[in-house]
Formats: sequence, C-alpha cells, structure tokens
Amino acid sequence: MTDRRSYDATRRRERAEEQKRQTRERVVDAARRLFLERGYVATTITAIAQEAGVSAQTVYLSFSGKAEILHRVADVAIGGDHEELTIFQRTTWQQLESEADPARQVRLLADLMAAIAERMAPVWQAYREAAATDPRAAADMAALLKGRHESLTRALRLLPEERLRLPLAECVDSFWTISSLDGYLLLTGYRGWSHEQWRDWLRETAVVQLLSPS
Repeated sequence: MTDRRSYDATRRRERAEEQKRQTRERVVDAARRLFLERGYVATTITAIAQEAGVSAQTVYLSFSGKAEILHRVADVAIGGDHEELTIFQRTTWQQLESEADPARQVRLLADLMAAIAERMAPVWQAYREAAATDPRAAADMAALLKGRHESLTRALRLLPEERLRLPLAECVDSFWTISSLDGYLLLTGYRGWSHEQWRDWLRETAVVQLLSPS
C-alpha cells in the first residue's frame, strides 16, 4: 500500500510538472506573437494571458514580468525549440566539433548563425524597443551580445591556429560583426536580401575573412 501511495504521488507530481511546463510554453509562444505584432511596450501581461488562455496570475506564477518572458522568447528563438539545452548541447554544435576540415567548420558555423538569425531577428527588434524603457531588458540584451561573442570564441578555437588569417580575438570580432542580427536585419529588411542569400554570403565571406589559404 505504501508503495502504491508513493507511486501515485510521483505520478501526480509528474503530471503537475508537465502541466506547468506546457503552460510556460503557451505563455512564451503567445508573448512572441504579441511582441512581434504589437511591440514590447504595447503588450501587457493581461494580453499575454488572454492569448495563452490562462489568467494573469498564472503568468506571474511562471515569470516575474515581461522582461523575463522576453528573455525566454529569445532562448527559444536561439535554440529553435522549448528544450532546456544550451547551444553547446545541440546536434548542430556537435557536428561542428566533429568536423575536421576548417573551411567546412566555418561554413557549418555560418549555417548555425544563419538559422539562429532567421528565428531571432524579429525578437531582436522587440529587444531594441524593450531596452529603451526596461532596464532588465537592456541588461538581457547586453548579456545576449556578450554570450554570442563568447560562443563564437569557443567555436573559432576549434580551428587550427595556423589556419587563422588573423589572431583569434580579431577573427572572433570579425565573425561577430558580419553575422550580427543588426546586419541581418539591414540586408534582409532594407536591402531586400533573402535569408538564403544572406546565409550563402555569410558562409563564403567568413571563409575568406577567417582562414588563410591552405
């Protein structure tokens, strides 16, 4: 009987955790839609709750406020799903680590950055608006930029030092700049480039800028 009660209690906890996870995901997905449609400032917690089909109190039980929700929206955009995985735990990163050819490594990294840019660029526009009025969002935006630079540093350390055209730090800064979300938005938004055109440009530009001839 004790084992049965323990089993039932475990199942109840698991169901409660699953419901909690699903609620958080609905809130995040609803917030993304509204941030992109209405903007960060015009989107209220009440509106997010209505869009997600929950109460405002439920939203506040999961998140401290809009800035934390936007942060999670960015996490999902970067990762491509709701899984609680870092970029280094993803299959695309593992492919990058296992590739032996430096030029193919750079192109794989460019493909990864392009995939993130396509998902993240609209969210970045929401961050621009949010950062102007919300100190937490401004701090998160700065942290995202720093984290991106650190990730690129880790990625480019995989390349043989003798193949780098410039010192590692300069290579990182170069790739960080040409793959920036701001640059992506300029070329795809203002210059009319397709996503595929930007991705292919990034792949070849990165190889030329980062690697010396073999």
